[in-house]
Amino acid sequence: MSVVTFTELLEDAFLDPDSVDYDQLRTLYVHSSCYIPFGRDQSSIETLNTQLAGLDFEAAIHTIEPLIELDPLSITLRLAYAHALDGIDDEWEASTQRAVANGLIKAILGSGDGRTPQTAIVVLDDRERELVLQLLSVRPKSSQMTTSEDGWLDCVTCHEGRLVYLDVSWPQGWLLAMNAN
Repeated sequence: MSVVTFTELLEDAFLDPDSVDYDQLRTLYVHSSCYIPFGRDQSSIETLNTQLAGLDFEAAIHTIEPLIELDPLSITLRLAYAHALDGIDDEWEASTQRAVANGLIKAILGSGDGRTPQTAIVVLDDRERELVLQLLSVRPKSSQMTTSEDGWLDCVTCHEGRLVYLDVSWPQGWLLAMNAN
């Protein structure tokens, strides 16, 4: 039995999005050289937002493609890419981008329910954190980072009176490894 790499599984996701184990894809990603949870190019994101708002889909695609290459599991970029592809009538590729984004969302939400530290939802970076909070229809009021035997947790107090626990062990581990070097 051969060992699958992150790149191979990502390629499989675009050939047949419904056949991929997105939990495995996320795990392989974290252990790959592609995983960089901090330090995104915000100016390119602002340019992209302007292009999409102005319906300049060709320019948006030109902006998105290098960003996705650097951040291949970015759900928001995948969805923006799908929107831009719809704008140029590339429905097949747009639907594939949406299917991969949906597979990633299901994997994130399937990692836990966020109601307790033991059932914390696993996130790879701040953008996934924000996406999860949006999907749960809650607005963060405050946040406290804690450690446990199992790793790092972000305990988010929400305006709606709810606590949401997010497992941020992967990005925190990445930071610790960077600081050790």
